[in-house]
Amino acid sequence: MIVSKKWTASTPYEGLDIACPGRLPQNVRFFGKSLRNVSKKRTFVFFIFLVVCFSFFFRLPLSAQHKAFYTYYNFLYGAKSLAMGNAFTGAADDLTAVFRNPAGLANLSYPSFYITYRSDKMGYEFETQEKDFGTEVHRFDYNFASKLGNIGFLSISAPVTFWDVKWNFALSYYRFLPYGFEGYSRSEFLRGSERSETFVNFSGSGGIDVLAFSTAIHLLEGAAFGITFQRFLNSGSLAFDPDWGIIGSEHTEKIAGGNLIFGLLVEVYKDVNIGFSFHTPLKGTFHSHNLYFQDDGTTKEIDEESELYLPAKFSLGAHIRLVKFLNLSYEFSRIYWSKGKVGDYSFPVGDNYIYNQADIINHRFGIESPIVVKEALVVYIRTGLSWDKQLFRGADDGGIWLKGYAFGCGVHVLPRIKLEMAFMHQRTKWLEPAYYEPGSFIDVKYRNNIFSVGLTYYFVPPVAPPGRMGH
Repeated sequence: MIVSKKWTASTPYEGLDIACPGRLPQNVRFFGKSLRNVSKKRTFVFFIFLVVCFSFFFRLPLSAQHKAFYTYYNFLYGAKSLAMGNAFTGAADDLTAVFRNPAGLANLSYPSFYITYRSDKMGYEFETQEKDFGTEVHRFDYNFASKLGNIGFLSISAPVTFWDVKWNFALSYYRFLPYGFEGYSRSEFLRGSERSETFVNFSGSGGIDVLAFSTAIHLLEGAAFGITFQRFLNSGSLAFDPDWGIIGSEHTEKIAGGNLIFGLLVEVYKDVNIGFSFHTPLKGTFHSHNLYFQDDGTTKEIDEESELYLPAKFSLGAHIRLVKFLNLSYEFSRIYWSKGKVGDYSFPVGDNYIYNQADIINHRFGIESPIVVKEALVVYIRTGLSWDKQLFRGADDGGIWLKGYAFGCGVHVLPRIKLEMAFMHQRTKWLEPAYYEPGSFIDVKYRNNIFSVGLTYYFVPPVAPPGRMGH
């Protein structure tokens, strides 16, 4: 959302063999040797080697550089992905692969439908400020809270064979930027014995959505390629209503345009997948409609339309089946926000904004363990960690990581239905300018509790674990 910154989401099988998504057939050989004969210890060492290489190649920073202001720029789709800390580029084994890595669609062997719901509860706590003026003490408190719930992702897919080649197609609809927030900001001012309290309530509706068409194929054994065509549509609105009656406002925003997402998924070693995705830049238009309601009953209306440049994004991920019942994932991603533009201004705010902006960098780790509860029931237990560098620096030009931990599970409640749930807690802090002392700073703490539930319906009951490359 743009204006907000200006306002300082396997069935049980007989002879169960839980596979790493993208697993190669038994006869694949590498330098003349069967990959199936390589030890688990060497596989694990290779996975660690990949993680280290990714980190050094992209200069994994030891301190953060960007302010966490609006977490949706990380685009966290899917309950399974969320439960694994969003380390999903190297796995990409459900329909959210449409956005995360389209190549993963090639491994989905059965026609299916996917839907996910996500709920967020966010809060900002500003450090209390006091100043003794001798005759009286002034104190200022401020906090901000909001919540959001929306169906964030819908997709349907079907495998098709023509030209003697197996393709998988998907049609998806998902919320790119949600606007359906409800919340308030509260400020309390104490001057001697006089106390005043003000609220600004806000509520939103709709959002900027994406209609996407995707396809994926196996280029050769153990390697898949996919592409997604994104088209942006619809608009989102936010209304602000101060309780002191001076001014209210309503802002509606829309993005028009489209771009592409390319994905590649390769098993480079026994039970080790490497995934890559690239989101091309979007060159489109940004339209905003702003209404300002004055206390004298008059209304000021401003319409603006500007050229928009949404920057590129790429992700690299590794996924490993360490042992039969333990899968590990790692992901590095980067969004080049420093190159974003709206008209003549840096995106998403003007050059006069008090905080600098730069590229977003994310590092994410996930674990999945399929557990056989009984012959007819397999439960997937998941957990993950994430370190997401954010768009804005703090007032001291220092930065932060948005740190998160997550957990969740998945289970086939019926042969055709898989249910997944996830919870993630995110928190961080940064510095803002002090109210009473120019040049000094106060701490601001941010937290977000995210709950997501996803449902997959298979039109044809799977007869083998879905997500195996080449099957």
